[in-house]
Amino acid sequence: MAHDLAQDAEGNIRMAYSGNTPWHALGTKLDGPMTSLQAIQAAHLDYDVTKEKLYLSDGRQAPAYCTMTSDTHAMLGVVGEQYTPLQNRAAFEFFDVLVGEGQARFETAGALGQGERVWLLARMEGGTFEAVKGDPIATFNLLSNSHDGSSGVEDRFTSERVVCANTLAMALRGSAAVVKIRHTQSVEARVKLAAGILATYQRHFALFKDAMCHLAKVRITDAMVEEFEQGMFGKVDETPEGRGRTILMNKLAKFEELLVKGAGTDIPGVCGTAYGMVNAYTEWADFHSQVKGTTDRTSAIIFGNAAKEKERALELALVLAK
Repeated sequence: MAHDLAQDAEGNIRMAYSGNTPWHALGTKLDGPMTSLQAIQAAHLDYDVTKEKLYLSDGRQAPAYCTMTSDTHAMLGVVGEQYTPLQNRAAFEFFDVLVGEGQARFETAGALGQGERVWLLARMEGGTFEAVKGDPIATFNLLSNSHDGSSGVEDRFTSERVVCANTLAMALRGSAAVVKIRHTQSVEARVKLAAGILATYQRHFALFKDAMCHLAKVRITDAMVEEFEQGMFGKVDETPEGRGRTILMNKLAKFEELLVKGAGTDIPGVCGTAYGMVNAYTEWADFHSQVKGTTDRTSAIIFGNAAKEKERALELALVLAK
């Protein structure tokens, strides 16, 4: 799995973490909790983003601008005249309210690509549960901001199955997984914003926990698995002979292997349940699917097509489990 972590001008990886070492073992390790500023500084994210004029080949100014990092001068994206960069130091300050209250703690921070997308991952206090005994699921708030004009500050509710580090967005019907954040500078507004984020997270958490616990109680049938496969991968008999059908058959074979031999299937109560089916698809999407829309699997898993498909898989499993 490609990590696609950005680097600064001296070659330092733009990432910091506290607690467990990430799978790629890169970045700066910190002892103890981090504030957003400490995380940004440790992760080498304290660069400025500038907006520069673009010119045509004949010397005329183009009706567009590019964003660049102050240290590496990497071009991050092309934006319009009205675009104003939001610096990393200011983007996530509101969340320090929750960190200071002991409601959350930052665990990782970093940047992807050339530095065009930055993130801070916060573990939520009391946000770990077990739908199946011995198979803990930890829940997080993933704060992100882009410098290429693709998105503003966002807060994503996400989870990680501890046994295998599979990630699943906490999106359910009527409960979106992403909250868009309006930047504010006043202390009073930050406190109000943080309280709203916490309340929204708690609603998401309750729905997500109930959903996973319900799926863990439902035994799957061959018919249920077949309907799930058709909904997520497509129908074999409607796929023309040739390369397309071969690819589909390979996907189904891997998914069905993960149903019985995937990470955590040795834990009693996982294999043979709708909960195990969702986790098998999540493992397939995170580690075995082809990445669409980006060359980096990390972006796809968290921000791209894979994340959307995992949300859809959870919804479909809940429908079938009724």
